[in-house]
Amino acid sequence: FSCYMVYRALLRPPPRAVVQRIRLLTRGPWALCRYASTMDVDLNRIENRAEEIYTDVLAPLDHFGLVSKERAHLPMVMLLGNHSAGKSSFINYILCQKEQETGVAPTDDGFTVISRGDHQADQDGPSLLSDPKWAFGELKSYGPAFMNHFKLKQRVLPDHTLLPYDMMLVDTPGMIDTPLKGEMGRRDNRGYDFLKVVRWFAERSDAILLLFDPNNPGTTGETLDVLTQSLADLDHKMLLILNKVDQFDQAHDFARAYGSLCWNLAKVIRRKDIPRIYTMFTPTTKRSQGQAKPELLNLKQPSEQVVSAADLGVDETSAETGPSNSRIPLRDFNRTRDEVVAEILKAPQRRMDNIVTTLGDAAARVHMACRVSNAIRAGYRKKVHTYYAVAATSSVVGPTVLGSCFYMGLPLSVTAAACFSTFCALGGLTWMSQNQIKEHREIVIHNLDPIFRRLYFKQVDDDFDLVARWESLKPKLYKALGHMEMDEVPYTKPAMLTQLQVIIDTEVRQMRRACAERRGVYPGMAPPSGSDTRDAAKGIFPP
Repeated sequence: FSCYMVYRALLRPPPRAVVQRIRLLTRGPWALCRYASTMDVDLNRIENRAEEIYTDVLAPLDHFGLVSKERAHLPMVMLLGNHSAGKSSFINYILCQKEQETGVAPTDDGFTVISRGDHQADQDGPSLLSDPKWAFGELKSYGPAFMNHFKLKQRVLPDHTLLPYDMMLVDTPGMIDTPLKGEMGRRDNRGYDFLKVVRWFAERSDAILLLFDPNNPGTTGETLDVLTQSLADLDHKMLLILNKVDQFDQAHDFARAYGSLCWNLAKVIRRKDIPRIYTMFTPTTKRSQGQAKPELLNLKQPSEQVVSAADLGVDETSAETGPSNSRIPLRDFNRTRDEVVAEILKAPQRRMDNIVTTLGDAAARVHMACRVSNAIRAGYRKKVHTYYAVAATSSVVGPTVLGSCFYMGLPLSVTAAACFSTFCALGGLTWMSQNQIKEHREIVIHNLDPIFRRLYFKQVDDDFDLVARWESLKPKLYKALGHMEMDEVPYTKPAMLTQLQVIIDTEVRQMRRACAERRGVYPGMAPPSGSDTRDAAKGIFPP
């Protein structure tokens, strides 16, 4: 029978997880270093290698759901702002055709993904979330209310459009002024958790534009919640924009609105230096006198180009006054708008940096979770070994005391008393050990911080990034451990932790350097051929 079972085990194919672990162990750290030393600066190869690390290394070790199962295949730019902040108008300007509805009142109540393609196509939420091409499948967890307010528009754009191929713009619903307190409050207002959906897109976006309206240059209500929760720790992607500056009648009106926005941001951004606020306006063609709001050109032909009122009919001698619909000079605001467009067109290059950054952060989070999990498992095994030691002592000491009493010829009453006392003491110790094992789970779940500080005692006082990573990781560990028994806590072999550390310390750094050399950041490195950002984007992501 034993030979038959061995024969069955040899013929049975090994599980996929075992195969992945064997592949990981047989590669060895030298394989990773050899790849890093010969890594090409081809960014597509970096992207493929990152996906390979996700699949072969991080997926088998991700026991707590820390790594996203899907990753965006295209650069993404998200636009946020209150209703009537000019998001849709600015998107129409980038597309060079009117695609999104605009107006003072809210015109869009959902998320719209816009991309450039060779043919016109529209997809609704359910079909879009089920299409693996776009990698939006994880958004199904936010329920049917979100699915019904999510869509894709693929459009054939004119040649003079500012949007390159293989790039996505995400238009979001206008944020309301009422604060959304608690998860139920957020669901009651929109039917889905708006802040979590924004966070999902923000983590995967390569640039985030947060637009403010001069009529409401504050950070109240939902805007405040988005800044403090959805966009937390994503300052490197975010561009703050004060839009529609051509509506100001006098210069002091602009100064008042700009100062009000800075004052409100200072209450949210807890630091001395306020980030740069881009001041711009969406180009228009219709002019109006004084304070009247200019209207966006109502395009009749899809290929008709949107141009700026500040660029039409402005004599060089009258550049100080600007167009007739504004009494403040707008030439500098035109330059600022060009800077914002340039930042948007840098999304393909930023995406490679974000891929490497996200990979490094995911590897560090998985490594930290595995170490904490191993420490929890080791503490539990220590308690179990103590229990087994007490039980073994009870099985040996009891008969030994009884035999000693009979050997010394003690009276039966004394022997019975000694044996009874011995068995009661050993039984009490065994009972205490069992209770300690049962209570150990609750103690560990509510005291993860001491475990973290014991593992990282050398860095915990100086490495603020390490502490921030732990604070973001801790809630997921709490949730996962709350549904596990102590003997179900996963254990990671030291060899796998070593492999993961090699990736963090060696390969991720090599990838980051390759991206920097591709951009010409390091001394002696030339930038990519062609100074136009759109040409560089098309070179990285060909249509």
